[in-house]
Amino acid sequence: ASISFQEPETLEAIGNACDLASIATGVAEQGRAEARLNAALSKLLTTFEQHPEASADANLQRFRQELKTLEKRIEFLAALYNKQTEAYATKLETAPAKILGLFVALKRIERFEQERNGRRGR
Repeated sequence: ASISFQEPETLEAIGNACDLASIATGVAEQGRAEARLNAALSKLLTTFEQHPEASADANLQRFRQELKTLEKRIEFLAALYNKQTEAYATKLETAPAKILGLFVALKRIERFEQERNGRRGR
C-alpha cells in the first residue's frame, strides 16, 4: 500500500534544511543546520505516525529504523569529535604548546553542539 503525502511544506522544509546543512561552514553552524534537518525529519515522522496505514508500510518502517541508526551514529561521532576537541584544548595549555604557539598560530577548535528536541533518541 502506498501512502500519499498531504503536507508538501514538510518536504520543502526537509529539502531546505538539507541545503543549509550541505553548505554550512564551521562546527557551530553545522550543528544548527543539522538540528533544523532533524526537526524537519521528526515532523515528517510525526505526520506519518498520525496515519494508521503508515504503521504497516514496510518502507516507512525501514526509513524510521535507518533514521534512528543515523541519529545514533551522529551522536557517537559528535561525542568522539568533542572528546578530541577537549584533548586538543588541554594540550594547548601545556608548556610545549605554549612555546610552539609563539612561532605558530595554534587555534582553539569549536565543540560540536547539536540542539536537541523532544524526538531525539526515540
